[in-house]
Amino acid sequence: MKDWQGPAIWIYNDAMFNEHDFNALLNLHEGGKRADPTKIGKFGIGFNSCFHFTDVPSFVSGKYIQFLDPHEKFLGKQRGLQINFLENEKFRHLFKDQLTPYIGVEGCRFDQKFEGTLFRLPLRIHPSEICDEIFNTTKILNFL
Repeated sequence: MKDWQGPAIWIYNDAMFNEHDFNALLNLHEGGKRADPTKIGKFGIGFNSCFHFTDVPSFVSGKYIQFLDPHEKFLGKQRGLQINFLENEKFRHLFKDQLTPYIGVEGCRFDQKFEGTLFRLPLRIHPSEICDEIFNTTKILNFL
């Protein structure tokens, strides 16, 4: 996942995800918010819009980090992977490169629970099955 270590779009929410939220992102293709009028994204594509910029979004919330891979290209036969980083010291050591970009962003650390949700959308640098458009920092800033 070396290609996903460069520039990224960051999104912060001060609320932590619950188990239902985690599972909903693992099942992106099902679109489970239409019946709940209190949820963001119920009228459109919601979180799926991030795939315009990235193929492998990840996020930290509470004591978990989750990686999403809807095309099963980087995580084997898994569309997503959720890891309790507080209880898995081996993961923190072996996959330090996946955690390093988060450290210090909105106070994120991996030796304590993160009080909120922090999404990282690494910019696509090669055309892919999801989208053939590539991005760099300048292109993203032009959107603003």
